[in-house]
Amino acid sequence: MHHTLLTYHFGSRPGLLRAVLLEARRRDNLVIAETGDELGFAALCGAVWNFYSDPAHEDRTHAFFHLVGLAVYERDAFQELVVDIDGLTHLLEAVALRDGATAADARRQSIIATACLRGLLLQRLLSPTAEVDAAAERFITSLAASGGGSHTL
Repeated sequence: MHHTLLTYHFGSRPGLLRAVLLEARRRDNLVIAETGDELGFAALCGAVWNFYSDPAHEDRTHAFFHLVGLAVYERDAFQELVVDIDGLTHLLEAVALRDGATAADARRQSIIATACLRGLLLQRLLSPTAEVDAAAERFITSLAASGGGSHTL
């Protein structure tokens, strides 16, 4: 199918990107969820970092932040993305609950971890240095030290 037809089908270039990204994220979450069955909270955060900081996924990470930026200004046009944005948080929350956190603590811990990981990924895209990777390592290590499960990066 020609890209013009795809754009027409999805209504716009952002619509096409949104559809592609949603499908990619759905698949990513399945892969990460399978990993999560074996890992504690901190180790799963490490797996998420390793997955999305892998250069093989850089285009996907770029697309995610591009669309999130558009969604800030056009929330209604990106409602499906906005609704789906908490998928990673829910995955982490389930693992935190499995690790013994209370429901409230699991939710908060998952929101914090998701925000930190996304912030670090954005920083890595904007300024890719070893310091960003070291900061991610330190963050994940701090989760393990605070009882967030075992950690392997």
